[in-house]
Amino acid sequence: MPIHNMLVHFPIALLLVSVVFDVLGALRRDEKLHFAGYYSLIGGVAGAALAVVSGFLQAAEMQARFARLREAALTAGANFPAAGFPGFDPTRVLQEVSVHRLLALAALAVFLVLLLWRVSQKGAIAGRLGSYLAVALLGI
Repeated sequence: MPIHNMLVHFPIALLLVSVVFDVLGALRRDEKLHFAGYYSLIGGVAGAALAVVSGFLQAAEMQARFARLREAALTAGANFPAAGFPGFDPTRVLQEVSVHRLLALAALAVFLVLLLWRVSQKGAIAGRLGSYLAVALLGI
């Protein structure tokens, strides 16, 4: 199984949990929950960065694999992807990967902004919970 498929679940979970901790911290007025949210955010952003890098590598491998399959089919005198892959459209797959990549980069950018915001406030949300949560929901 490609490493990207294994990595993506951790940042998704950590980024969601960071927002949940911050909401609970606000509702209960508990700094420990905000602290947990902050460190979940750090882990989520780090994991998301790794997932994005591994995703770029996996997409490059996918494009290379399609090129090899196309070349093998042409060498055998068959049409690619019709030879052995009925209904498979590599162009559509690569377009979907591009949309997936853009959404992943956008989410990473949003959470990176939130992390930089928290770092600049020494981990605190500094009385701007509403704005912070609005940006976090955009990222989610």
